[in-house]
Amino acid sequence: MKISNYLDTFEGKEIYQGTKKSMLTGKIIIIFTSLMALLSYLIDVQPIKSLKSLQNIYWISNFLVVVTLIIIFSLKKSIYFSSKYIDEKDTLKTLLIKWSKFDIILMLIGLILPFAGFFCFLQGINFVGIWHFYLASILLTIMIMPMGIKVRSKLKIIRTYFPNI
Repeated sequence: MKISNYLDTFEGKEIYQGTKKSMLTGKIIIIFTSLMALLSYLIDVQPIKSLKSLQNIYWISNFLVVVTLIIIFSLKKSIYFSSKYIDEKDTLKTLLIKWSKFDIILMLIGLILPFAGFFCFLQGINFVGIWHFYLASILLTIMIMPMGIKVRSKLKIIRTYFPNI
């Protein structure tokens, strides 16, 4: 089945409607992160602390980002297919709404990454040292965003355990 024809089906329309808010949220977060990265690149800030303090801030920020990524990925894998999260009575629409809310929460938690990078920037670390915060945030957001093919593959897995959905 062609993708253009898939959107004409009932399930395709339900997926599109159910994921619209989280897709919009993801796009806004990507634009916001890109603007923060652009500001960090274009503006030159002088260090306000000593070199040792800047290194400590940088390493603490990196540690915070790694812990955040671990938490997001572990939550994503454990909750999407959890029998405690999915009820036997759930319909396709209610499941998509649950997943959409969860995706939005994960994307908002992922905003810690660009804010950590921007905080380091404000302390005086140049863009060369913090670009990976912004890149990781954009990639994480893209990985969490509920694009149609990912949603369909999750539904295929869910239907093996809950055939009524």
